[in-house]
Amino acid sequence: MQQYEDFDIADFLEDEYFIRWVRTPDETSNRFWYNWLRIHPDKKQVVAQAAAVINSVQSSATPVPEVYYTSLKARIDATLQEDSQPATRIQHLWRNIRIAAAVAVLILAGTLTFFLLQYTSTTTIITKYGETSAIWLPDSSRVILNADSRLTYRNSWHHHKREIWLEGEAFLQVRQPSLQQGTPPPFTVHAGAVNIAVLGTEFNVSNRDVAAVMLKSGKVRVDIASTGKKLVMRPHEYMHYNKSSGALIVKTVDPAVYTAWINHQLIFEQESLKNVCDRLQRYFGTPFIIQDSRMQDIKISGIIELNNEATVISTLSGLLNTDVRKTNNQIIITGN
Repeated sequence: MQQYEDFDIADFLEDEYFIRWVRTPDETSNRFWYNWLRIHPDKKQVVAQAAAVINSVQSSATPVPEVYYTSLKARIDATLQEDSQPATRIQHLWRNIRIAAAVAVLILAGTLTFFLLQYTSTTTIITKYGETSAIWLPDSSRVILNADSRLTYRNSWHHHKREIWLEGEAFLQVRQPSLQQGTPPPFTVHAGAVNIAVLGTEFNVSNRDVAAVMLKSGKVRVDIASTGKKLVMRPHEYMHYNKSSGALIVKTVDPAVYTAWINHQLIFEQESLKNVCDRLQRYFGTPFIIQDSRMQDIKISGIIELNNEATVISTLSGLLNTDVRKTNNQIIITGN
């Protein structure tokens, strides 16, 4: 496997493994590249730019073979051999034919390029630590992408299934077409170990260490690829699947707790301090260190605003009644 730390855009554009991942991502290549980007977050912009170039589907016209011109000129010469006009007339005709043929090829190439761009190009959105992004999909469905996440979709869904590929976390509002528009193509979310089939609904999906789906409204079917199990979810249900252990948990929850991040908040109900710190570290990309291991299981309930790290530090200090400070690009939680 290549060592990509020193790659620039030109290097990525020449790397076969990278190109194959951008054009036809699968679970293995997704896992490799997403893990690599987590280790090298400074490369996210370069990777995004290289992916955009690959997805632009640059197409060049195939030149007309010289033998075509030679054969055509021979037929013209034979037809006009008795013509008394000067030789320049034939030369001008020959020149015009070459120009017309070249124009025809360019028109054909432009048409093919247009259709390739419409039906094979994709868009990839990558969010940085501490940022979220709202995206409108080609069918007017809406996706809110959480921090440190990646979303890929085709630019045209006219002749394709409605599909997106997610690494990270997102909240989706899937549009339900009107009856006059007929039956819409299926909407599918590919999220690592699970595929989620959607009709018209609102739900949260996370594809990080485990796969998790929280259905706010509507109806979804979750297909677990490794086991073939299919689960139809009801509103306010939460599904948690651990691919490593095979554990599947389904429970009823308050949707507000799982969608608070959309409003730049995290809501916790009797959550361990360790889990709270893990989620904050995932959002900000800054390590949270609990110096006293006995504090890891302390239960926390409350709302933490995600406006900035200073606000988080102040809130944690108040909830824990202990000193919390940022030192050497780490947020340290001391013991009582």
